Amino acid sequence: MTRKEQIATDGRRYGDYESRYLNKGVKWRIRAEATYITMLLVIALGGLFFNFLGEFEQYFQLTGERAIIFHKALYCVLAGLLGGATFGMKYFYRVVARGLWNKDRVFWRLFSPLIAVSLSVVMSAIMIKDVSSSSSMAITIGYLTGYFSDEAVSKMYDVACVLFLQGNNHADKADDKINGEQAEDSGQVEKL
Repeated sequence: MTRKEQIATDGRRYGDYESRYLNKGVKWRIRAEATYITMLLVIALGGLFFNFLGEFEQYFQLTGERAIIFHKALYCVLAGLLGGATFGMKYFYRVVARGLWNKDRVFWRLFSPLIAVSLSVVMSAIMIKDVSSSSSMAITIGYLTGYFSDEAVSKMYDVACVLFLQGNNHADKADDKINGEQAEDSGQVEKL
């Protein structure tokens, strides 16, 4: 493999420029999803800029400590959207370039950045002291929470199964499901 062929990580040869996606409907959906992710990114960046200017506090007529907490928490939430959209964009361009894009994961691609926002809201509440201490800390916590939200939700599910299903006969099934193994229930084996 030549140096030029090694640059591309999608398995294509140098000069292979034709799209893998020949169906016009599929091309339209890919472009629509790309537009959606780009819009989320622009909204997050615009929101961070307007928050920096203090526009939201003025709009909601917030003053004093409420304005400060709102300002920093909004930094965290908007940065979470930015992180979630960044991760979604990275994932999106990789699967499209490698020919792995499919219709079945559309809801994951649509909802993943929004899940990042909800986790950022919760993280801003949990870490309110750190979030309210500085704007850069609020943005950092929000962005990292948003960027890694997909993994965080997966790990939270693992923890919830251990905490809430402990002592319950469903705990073993949950562990098996997490590990992708088979579970036994009343002598019958079923694939979870």
